[in-house]
Amino acid sequence: MTETTPAQARLAAAREAIEELEQQRTPGEVLEVGAVFHAVQTGLTIPRTASIWGGEPPIVTRRGSSYTFTEGMRRAAINRLGEPGWPALVRDPEAQVRRWGRQYLADGPAPADLPSWTPGSPEWAEQRSIAHAAAMAQPSPEQRSSALAEVQRTFGTPPVAGQKLIKYGDDRRYEEQQERILSRGVQHRENVAAREAGADR
Repeated sequence: MTETTPAQARLAAAREAIEELEQQRTPGEVLEVGAVFHAVQTGLTIPRTASIWGGEPPIVTRRGSSYTFTEGMRRAAINRLGEPGWPALVRDPEAQVRRWGRQYLADGPAPADLPSWTPGSPEWAEQRSIAHAAAMAQPSPEQRSSALAEVQRTFGTPPVAGQKLIKYGDDRRYEEQQERILSRGVQHRENVAAREAGADR
């Protein structure tokens, strides 16, 4: 048995990496013209014509909306290498996450119980506000209480105005930030309040 040299090992590793990339690029099952698909996230722009002059305007997906795949969409999605583009990703959620960072599309019509919002989205805030207003408009305290509980069950807790979540990668970065704040003479609000309270005595 011959020993593998470092150069041969690097070459084998490079070949494996290329093969893995090629597998990722291999298109999955491509949508057929006339197939129905739906959006599970809002905000993906889908061109409907390959023409740069005129034609149908693009679609910006809305969560819970269903769409029919057209010939124009198929032509517009083909890239310069002849690959089918996004229609090959609809039936492959993992490939969508690799390409866009999240799943936007799914095969078939949208389920009837799929809400048009995701928690924390602007659509969620709008729908929660509408449901809360309707609950507050109930005529009796018992009905209001029941309706507000249903809003809470459906939408969860509303965000606190002005609340921001700061996540630090590690304690070292937090300590560095605190040192920078103190070196600039920035005072923490609670320290100032405590000092002012002591000055009043």
